[in-house]
Amino acid sequence: SWSDEASHAFAFAGLAPGSVVAVSSVGVLRDREARRLFAAGTEAMLAAVRPSLVLCHGRMPGTWDVPVREYPSRWER
Repeated sequence: SWSDEASHAFAFAGLAPGSVVAVSSVGVLRDREARRLFAAGTEAMLAAVRPSLVLCHGRMPGTWDVPVREYPSRWER
């Protein structure tokens, strides 16, 4: 998990290029700054890992150049 730019280097360490990755947007979509940090971290992760698929717990904000599969949280059901 990442928080800001300082966390990106270790947050993506060990993720194999082209792998399937999982993220969660739960708790970040209601706060403007948290949403901005989530989007910036997602962009950095996509550039660093180039995943084949992103699994997202919650709604994945924005559009990305990678397939995304969303899994609604219990609050979104």
